[in-house]
Amino acid sequence: MQDLPQRSAHPLARLRRRWINDGHHRGADLPPLALQALWRRHQADGCRQALRTLAVHDSPGLLVLEAGAWPRPWQLLRWRRGRRIWLRGRGGAAELRTLDWSAVLLLAPGVRPLASGLPALLLALAAAEGPGGWVGDALECRLWHRRPLLRPGWDPLLWHLDADLADHLVLSRELWLPEAGAADRVGAPAQLIPTLGVGGCPMVKLPWVLVRRPPASAAERLAAGLDRRRQLPPPGPGLSYALAPSPGLLQLQVGPGFRCPTLEVLIPTIQAPLAGGGSAVNRLLGSFAATVWPRERLLLHLGDDLGRPGSLDLAVSGFPTRVEDTREQCRDGFHYARKLNAMARGSRADLLLFLNDDVVVTEPDWLRQLAALLRHQGGGLVAPLLLFADGRVQHVGVMGGLLGLASHPWAGEAPARLDRTALAQRACTLLTGACLLTARSDFEAVGGYDESYPVEFNDLDLCLRYREAGRPVTLDPTTWLQHDEGLSRAGDPRREQGREHFQARWGEVLRHDPAAHPCLSRTHHRLRPE
Repeated sequence: MQDLPQRSAHPLARLRRRWINDGHHRGADLPPLALQALWRRHQADGCRQALRTLAVHDSPGLLVLEAGAWPRPWQLLRWRRGRRIWLRGRGGAAELRTLDWSAVLLLAPGVRPLASGLPALLLALAAAEGPGGWVGDALECRLWHRRPLLRPGWDPLLWHLDADLADHLVLSRELWLPEAGAADRVGAPAQLIPTLGVGGCPMVKLPWVLVRRPPASAAERLAAGLDRRRQLPPPGPGLSYALAPSPGLLQLQVGPGFRCPTLEVLIPTIQAPLAGGGSAVNRLLGSFAATVWPRERLLLHLGDDLGRPGSLDLAVSGFPTRVEDTREQCRDGFHYARKLNAMARGSRADLLLFLNDDVVVTEPDWLRQLAALLRHQGGGLVAPLLLFADGRVQHVGVMGGLLGLASHPWAGEAPARLDRTALAQRACTLLTGACLLTARSDFEAVGGYDESYPVEFNDLDLCLRYREAGRPVTLDPTTWLQHDEGLSRAGDPRREQGREHFQARWGEVLRHDPAAHPCLSRTHHRLRPE
């Protein structure tokens, strides 16, 4: 394992490097006190930088208010001429209108502001160009230690589904005061979050711990999830909210009212053989027969490099199939991007599913679940959780900057060891191309795959161009497939071709992955604070 990119002389940083280089990273995490101290040092450095700026610039006023019935104690915080000013009082909406403040920090019951994070928040408020909202991280305070809860970038889907995230919310005065004046109660963050991020209201995720909160038991998290499900409006036809395995976490689940659109499954294949006999593509066709989808609305389209359709067991899938001889596109070897573009060009289906032939279908409703989530997100890309044949994690999203350019977090771990965020339906910056569902209109709008990447990086480039065009890229870990990674490429020597071009184009975006927290370590697949 390589050392940290930026070597620090701090003794705890040296401890962390020694712990990693000695090989302990595979069997155990860092000592909790060392991790906590490293994270606290990062928070303290940011607080000192913010205080130096506030020493010469006056800050806007921040109203700190706990959700509940009026009248409630309020606090007003600002920096003026380098001095921190705290005002405290009680009162209703009429009194709050007379105070000089620009944003409100709404706290869930039992949550308290953290002094070390407020200077950075005030700087963000001063730099804001218009009305908006902000969310940060939290600190879970237990009896013997404190644990930072680092959240990913702002994602409306994740903030809808995870009741654990709604412990605080920062809103501009223009957005919150009309709501406060229309009722005699302060809306809790969990009630206001579903209305945010729409209608041109920008939401910003700050990489600072802003509040501290007491630990919640599994029963309390479960009760919060049930309350959250009652508060949320219906997600749409054919979908419902269900409780996820993790307490307090909801998931979108397809229902009987979902209407299946027309779909074409594009499967490029070189008919790679399996160790036990047979071919990977025939194994995929056999497992695909369990998929629930109307036969007349689904077409399996195989791009065969060998040009031997007689060796394909097409009837076993139970769906209409079409085999295309793709040897013309592969004169210089297997070319994944060129093949899929050629196969998609003649499609007339509403949805396109790009599927590697080394995938195995493991559950019948997987395709309807992905299509329902794609409709809920308004298009874009959707991918499932992928597992190796032995049950270990292969793909639960791709993280920029991890182990260099980009890599799979939690790769090789047991699913039971995944953290709460990894198990939630959420936005990602990057997804693997082994199984990608998209609307045909979206795929055509972004120009399809970039053919300068024959084997690798074409799927990552496609995800980044979708995000650049404002289309969501979503992971659904509630649906999983088996994936024997690399079997469909059969050890192609051109896997690294295009790496320099990809890094030159997207390296800066990946270095600051917008869907990942900047304080997470990039030196190991198991994500943890750095």
